[in-house]
Amino acid sequence: TLDRSPAAISPNNLVMSTKMAFPQMAQTGPQGQPMQQDAEEFYSSIMGAAATEMRGDNVMRAAFHGEKCGAEELNGATNVIDAVFGLKMEETLTCDELSTAATAGDGGDKDAMDTTESNALVEPPVTTYDLHRKLVCNIQGGSDASSQVNITHLAEGIQLSLTGKLEKYSDALGRNAQWTRSQKIARLPPYMVVQFGRFYWKATPDSQDHAGVKCKVMKPVSFQGVLDTYEF
Repeated sequence: TLDRSPAAISPNNLVMSTKMAFPQMAQTGPQGQPMQQDAEEFYSSIMGAAATEMRGDNVMRAAFHGEKCGAEELNGATNVIDAVFGLKMEETLTCDELSTAATAGDGGDKDAMDTTESNALVEPPVTTYDLHRKLVCNIQGGSDASSQVNITHLAEGIQLSLTGKLEKYSDALGRNAQWTRSQKIARLPPYMVVQFGRFYWKATPDSQDHAGVKCKVMKPVSFQGVLDTYEF
């Protein structure tokens, strides 16, 4: 290792193995030079491959020396990667349109029957649990002039990534509706990975193809040595 010897270590074997396992990493440019690859894609590919290989009761017992490797201790993790890096996330979806209808009955001139019918529509929140191998710090502001949020700290970006809007079918309304997605951490892993999400898609309505372009937010985001995850 580098701790014991000053001799250089060649990464050729790792590079060749990576290109064989993930052909997209072997892409080259017009002049034959290796193309720049996305760090998050590399991380996710390595983690996915390791999780596939490092599973099973024998592997789990060997990794944790036979201690605290049961289903209850690992909270649903079925491989070493999820046991070490897996965040158990609780996701709740609530229907925005029914929430509005249920609280809009205070108008004095509204017919009582209309209010009763609106309040009769009930769409219970949908709560699910899943394992993630990273948290995302969404970075907005800076070069993204269209953004209404300016993220300057790691905790702000993580909080932003835990909420969002989506379109989903509503059984009560019988059609697609707008829902609010909110996530919170149900279990912390021994090691937590945070991705700085610096890329966003910028619409280009004035361009010839109107396809848009992928842009990178170039701005500093501060963080302290210890991250308090209680608010997440």
